[in-house]
Amino acid sequence: MKYLFFSFILLFVKISIAQNEANIWYFNNYCGLDFNSGTPDVLYDGQTNTWGGSAAITDTLGNLLFYTDGHTVYNKNQEFMSNGLGLVGQSDCGVAIVKLPNSDNIYYVFTVAHVWTGWQGFYYSIFKNQKK
Repeated sequence: MKYLFFSFILLFVKISIAQNEANIWYFNNYCGLDFNSGTPDVLYDGQTNTWGGSAAITDTLGNLLFYTDGHTVYNKNQEFMSNGLGLVGQSDCGVAIVKLPNSDNIYYVFTVAHVWTGWQGFYYSIFKNQKK
């Protein structure tokens, strides 16, 4: 199951890069990278402090829409998104954001939760990007 999940993430990243929808990354220590200029620019405005899984999504122009650490979802203004608190996921596991096909503003956030004795589950949440 976990190999299928990671294969899905790799496929998503490959597809997204061609559309600029993966141009901004956020990860541990409240940092991120912005690839819109062609070379990575360091971002210091992130809200995540995770040991592992995080995901971000940008629009086709490379503008940040939102990002998550598997527990909390933050919008482009670094604020909590509506219903973005308390996702079922672990910050040290995988998390992915995938746009609903044929939609401009509905996204699935996939998370994985586990306990030390084994996997607990694969979850998803649905978010509507609010254009502000």
